[in-house]
Amino acid sequence: MRAFFYKMTDNQIYQKIKSINEKFDVIQESIDFYRNQFSDLEDNLEYYSKHSWLPDAKQNVRKSIDQMREVLSRTEKEQQHFNKLEKQLDEVQNSL
Repeated sequence: MRAFFYKMTDNQIYQKIKSINEKFDVIQESIDFYRNQFSDLEDNLEYYSKHSWLPDAKQNVRKSIDQMREVLSRTEKEQQHFNKLEKQLDEVQNSL
């Protein structure tokens, strides 16, 4: 079975690439946000593990680890969006 690729006009290609770039920017901003959030959580984790004698230190360590897992999960979802955009770029390239 042969694949059928729809040929886009120059304007359609431009609009598609513009849309993809805007989505890339949003995803990159999200990933940067999660990177900063993860870094803050690493600092919390280090602080509370170093000062384990503080009240609620162990609970704060657990909480930080749980939050880090959540950030990792969200970052993985953003990576999935990146993969979808990469496929859209492939479609544009195949249309050329």
